[in-house]
Amino acid sequence: MAKQTKESYVITNNHFLGKAVVNALEIKSIISEEKVPAPAPLFKKYSQLEAVAFPETPEEQRGELRLFK
Repeated sequence: MAKQTKESYVITNNHFLGKAVVNALEIKSIISEEKVPAPAPLFKKYSQLEAVAFPETPEEQRGELRLFK
């Protein structure tokens, strides 16, 4: 669907364990067809992230927190 539109918006629900962030990262990876950067602490709790993401470097973590740039 994203390839057929100019813009696509996905809304994920907030979750106290960070599952919404994990879901958003999975969706971003599917849309971009590549692994995406993700906050390193999430990999400890959600091992499934390894299939779609890679841990951010300390330099990336210092920047503005945005899911899509």
